[in-house]
Amino acid sequence: MAKGTATSNRIISPPKYIPVINSLRGLASVTVCIFHLVCLPLNFLEHTLIFEIAPYGKLGVQVFFVITGVVIPIALIKGKYNYSLFSKFMLKRIVRIEPPYLFSILTAISFILLRNHFLAKAPHDIPTVKNLLLHLGYLIPFFKDQHWFIIVFWTMAVEFQFYLLISLLFPLLSNHNLIVRLISYITVFGAALIFTNGEFVPVWLPIFMIGIIYANFLFAKINLLEFSIVLMVSIGFGYFLHGVAITFISVCTLGIIHFFSNYQNKLGNFFGNISYSLYLTHTIFGSAIANFFVPHVSNLYEKLLVVLLSFMVSVLSAYVFYLLIEKPSQKYASKIPLKTKPKEVDALEELTEKEFMVRSSLG
Repeated sequence: MAKGTATSNRIISPPKYIPVINSLRGLASVTVCIFHLVCLPLNFLEHTLIFEIAPYGKLGVQVFFVITGVVIPIALIKGKYNYSLFSKFMLKRIVRIEPPYLFSILTAISFILLRNHFLAKAPHDIPTVKNLLLHLGYLIPFFKDQHWFIIVFWTMAVEFQFYLLISLLFPLLSNHNLIVRLISYITVFGAALIFTNGEFVPVWLPIFMIGIIYANFLFAKINLLEFSIVLMVSIGFGYFLHGVAITFISVCTLGIIHFFSNYQNKLGNFFGNISYSLYLTHTIFGSAIANFFVPHVSNLYEKLLVVLLSFMVSVLSAYVFYLLIEKPSQKYASKIPLKTKPKEVDALEELTEKEFMVRSSLG
């Protein structure tokens, strides 16, 4: 047998880690941060070009949704997930995301207390015990009289709902039986049409599905035809429910993940590493700086300097937060195994190198 033939038939597993995703996380977090720093201070940079552009930064949220739609299914596939692993999966996610989330809540409350003490003329309300308890369970959307006291937390609730839903649906979405998968697709897209409240996950499922079906295709759970059809349906539902901008950025995110999968650089990795911390804390630290200086600046250049300073403080504080809070929780989460039998072989998961290269180039 020729050397080249032997190599092309060698059994390999698709990679668990896609380098460009880290940079995408960083970019998404930075754009959301800039959006809030520019647009939240009332009448701060209105009627300027940056004020017109900055709102597009909020599309970083949907970038996160697509990324989650890719990485969570990959983790489930690599761990040979089944319903017996539900508790391990949820424990792993909780250990990973909850400590930074809880500490960001404590940090925000501390800032409110300090602000009320030193600026008594403009006190902020302290969250009630009920409100805090609802925050802990991501239950704010279920109570019309309650609100998130950190603006980005609504997406945390959507992501947590997704973890619960994917742990139940993924064995069906990746099932070997086509009929089971078809019923699952109908369920997902039907739920998106019926439950259209943006604070709940169903309406966002077409965006998550863009990532989910890519992971399924990459690991040979579905063929190219099925991938293409479900991708088009996801895009169609995304456009119908969320419009051009969100659908476009979602498709672009998948395109970057696929065509530039191995791209990475030090800056992208840095912001990717701190992306969760930056996302959680920028409206605490960065906004505190912006709100302090806003009454004292008047011309455009001074205002831009305030935004720059606020961003730098956001990044620095996020880095410290990452080192002290997020990184340890990440380490503990990594020690929780999400596997059945490590030596168990799944013929549909392990591909020949030739087949995997065909799939990773979409044929």
